[in-house]
Amino acid sequence: MKLTRSLSRILSLIEDKNVTKISDFAKNLNITPAGVHGHIKKLERGKAIRKKYIVNYSAFGLLPVLFMLEFFQPLDKSFIQKINEFGNVKRVLKVGGDFDYFVLTVFENEQQMRHFLTSVLAYNDKIRSYKTVMLGKEGFI
Repeated sequence: MKLTRSLSRILSLIEDKNVTKISDFAKNLNITPAGVHGHIKKLERGKAIRKKYIVNYSAFGLLPVLFMLEFFQPLDKSFIQKINEFGNVKRVLKVGGDFDYFVLTVFENEQQMRHFLTSVLAYNDKIRSYKTVMLGKEGFI
């Protein structure tokens, strides 16, 4: 499936604003509810989203990756802002347990992922450890 501008805008509304009502999509995209419904059905048929609008980036040939980060000390907001500046980052979630944060990312290829690893994660002295989980073909995030 090709990621068109309209489909990309719908995905952005789902991810960034948690829009789920057809009428809200129509208002934000300035198209009819019937047009939105057609786009949503196309995304569902292509297995790019599933009910409750969970996005499957693999349907677009993208590589969804989850990074689990453990830190030596509490983080300041500048590190989280730096991570969020990368267009590949879809969500940063604070969690408990062995890891402090989950960072959900999407890359076009492995080279782009390596760049993220080397420029953000690998050489950061605040990170105690991290794990990388590459989500599979049906990797919904």
